[in-house]
Amino acid sequence: MKRIIILLLSVFILKGRIIAQENIVHGATPDLYLIHSVAAKETWYSLGRTYNLSPKDLASYNKLSIDKPLEIAQQIKVPLTSANFEQQNVQTGNNDLVPLYHVVAEKEWMYRISVNHNKVPIENLEKWNSINRDQAKTGMKLIVGYLKTKEGNTSVAAKSSETPAAPPPAPATQSQTAPQPQTPVVAASKQVSSGNKDGGYFRAMYEEGSKSTSGVAGIFKSTSGWNDGKYYALMSNVVVGTIIKISFPQTNKSVYAKVLGELPDMKESTGLTLRISDAAASELGAVNSKFSVDIKY
Repeated sequence: MKRIIILLLSVFILKGRIIAQENIVHGATPDLYLIHSVAAKETWYSLGRTYNLSPKDLASYNKLSIDKPLEIAQQIKVPLTSANFEQQNVQTGNNDLVPLYHVVAEKEWMYRISVNHNKVPIENLEKWNSINRDQAKTGMKLIVGYLKTKEGNTSVAAKSSETPAAPPPAPATQSQTAPQPQTPVVAASKQVSSGNKDGGYFRAMYEEGSKSTSGVAGIFKSTSGWNDGKYYALMSNVVVGTIIKISFPQTNKSVYAKVLGELPDMKESTGLTLRISDAAASELGAVNSKFSVDIKY
């Protein structure tokens, strides 16, 4: 009972900490990996502990220097190896197992999914997902293995409590394919936003709620948003992953940003309601480091 309570608490904490991941496995045998979106205060060493990997190996895999600090919202590839990827569903040592998923592509059969994921036995895929090989449908999320994390680790992917998608009642009229990782774009010293006229990538995910506030926004540097329109924000007392609408009255422009976490407890945050990525500030037309905004979510 105690273990169940700890697990449930861990799930709630997970949902509050990790951002853009859906525990989706990318790549194919023998190069499988996850995409991790860096949150505030995360380092190579904390990611190494989270994913059971050497920080140096993790940096090397991403062709980056371990001496260079990570940036908020930076996309990091996390290799899946024998050290952190379990495909026998057997709990070993002091590890907890977190399900990892593959999104079924059009005309993709269970055999191909098996081959692309280290030739994991089809029987395992059937057992983990409670389906048989003929029931895999386009767009379904299938468990293809488990991430091994240290027992009690609450910093691993937020969707660990999700169950596999049930088979849809009928085939979709339009095919869905597995999402592809976006290559981070390094921000230059004087970058200009690509001018995403519709407010950014996350607009389609925005659901207008009853909450609104006004306050002062600050800025943090990020590699995201300059070309892909993916804007991010740090705001306290808002659930991580929430899409918020940020409007700048001086220019009558708005952007839609995903909340990555709370506003850092630091001197620079005094008087701020939130911080937004520099690409978002550029899109709003803000020229000062602090400016008044209206927020809805």
